[in-house]
Amino acid sequence: MNNTIFVGLDLHNAVISVAIAEGARGGEVRCFGPIPNRADHVGELVERLSSSGRRLLFCYEAGPCGYSLHRQLTALGHECIVVAPSLRAWPHLCRQERMDAALPPLVDDASLRPPGSANCPAGLRPLRA
Repeated sequence: MNNTIFVGLDLHNAVISVAIAEGARGGEVRCFGPIPNRADHVGELVERLSSSGRRLLFCYEAGPCGYSLHRQLTALGHECIVVAPSLRAWPHLCRQERMDAALPPLVDDASLRPPGSANCPAGLRPLRA
């Protein structure tokens, strides 16, 4: 796991907030910042992060922006997990982009499950505002 860079993304129509966690779970999560939600900018981000030769693992929340980003990242040869927001355990009610981008790098968390996964583990229920 130490040769893996976890990349959490929070998608919006115009921008993508990016957070990066290097190494094993519990490592430092840092905000990379926003990038325009355009294929060429995503390609530049992937090129910049993959220049070290480390494995990239992307993760973002399913939403109205669709799966075009997932298709682009997998076509570039990187793993990408799209998480069902209703199956994610929210530690708070106040959501913000930096936190949404920073939480998905912790992809070994049992509460992060792709859409269509098995039901939530016991005790976890979708949070409704």
